[in-house]
Amino acid sequence: MIRNTRMIRNIIPEDHNFIMQLSRRFNRFGPYERIFMSMLNGIAPPGVTGNANLFIHLNTAGQQTGFFALEKKQNVGNILGVAVDENFRRQGIATLLLKHAEEIARSQEISSLECNTAETENPSALTCFVRYGFVNMGYIGRYPEGQRAVRLRLELEKTIAHTSTK
Repeated sequence: MIRNTRMIRNIIPEDHNFIMQLSRRFNRFGPYERIFMSMLNGIAPPGVTGNANLFIHLNTAGQQTGFFALEKKQNVGNILGVAVDENFRRQGIATLLLKHAEEIARSQEISSLECNTAETENPSALTCFVRYGFVNMGYIGRYPEGQRAVRLRLELEKTIAHTSTK
């Protein structure tokens, strides 16, 4: 159930501290704090070759509750991270963020969304992605600390333009 929904928007400078604080939780899987810091500074982080943007969710009280990063590489959207502050979890915010990522992807004619997550060390993320409709494509290697990584993909159906005939 999604409660306290207000809006999702592109990040602004006032969001940087929140994003950096929340991104530290990813550091056990690699240099995510550095990756997001680079993005906040307008610099493409290592390994990110497409156009990447950060988006933040605010609740009705204007509180920053979560964010996601989306990279566009040709016609594929790569979700670089989805994070929800622990005080706002289990309220449907991650699902809302994924829905927004999907809407952006469709508007940019992206044919699929992909992401990596830890197979057993981040079960809530894996469950969230699969519940949303992502397919587990299997083992793709290990994160720097040795956790098994899996690749997930969501194929986006093409929107059929409706035409009327008289």
